Amino acid sequence: MNFQWLKKLIAVSALLFSASGYAAVITDVKDVDTFVNWWDSTSWTHDINDDGFVAGTAESATLSIEFWDDRGFLDLGELATIVVGTIDFLDGAFIYVPTSDWTGALGLNSLVSLNNTGLLSVKVWSDFGDFYIGTSTLEVVTTSVPEPGSVALLALGLIGLGLLRKKNAA
Repeated sequence: MNFQWLKKLIAVSALLFSASGYAAVITDVKDVDTFVNWWDSTSWTHDINDDGFVAGTAESATLSIEFWDDRGFLDLGELATIVVGTIDFLDGAFIYVPTSDWTGALGLNSLVSLNNTGLLSVKVWSDFGDFYIGTSTLEVVTTSVPEPGSVALLALGLIGLGLLRKKNAA
């Protein structure tokens, strides 16, 4: 009889240690690969739902956009506006000289929208000059998902206390 309990205890222990949830970084890369001409624009959407994202678990996010200049004959300089998500004071419209890569953290409105939908829209337009956009990389840091093993461990503890109490009463 004790051997049966030992087998069950080993099986439950193996289950508890195998079902653990970890905090993760979800990375979504979009190959925009677009030439943006004078006063032109391009837009794209990052979708992290297909990367195992659980709604409401995004703690922070960073967006990186690869830019480079075409170095044309009559190159008078470049100026771009980057709009991330919705426009507010934390994120939204950024005026940037697109001759090197840009990296920025998401503001509150975009992070809330990302938590609700798993989508982030990005739009870049040329205020002056022309340039190339390469890849756009969104890195989202998620919180750890509650482990099912901790609930099972609590249940096993309560069952053990109940059995101990029943044994003492008999």
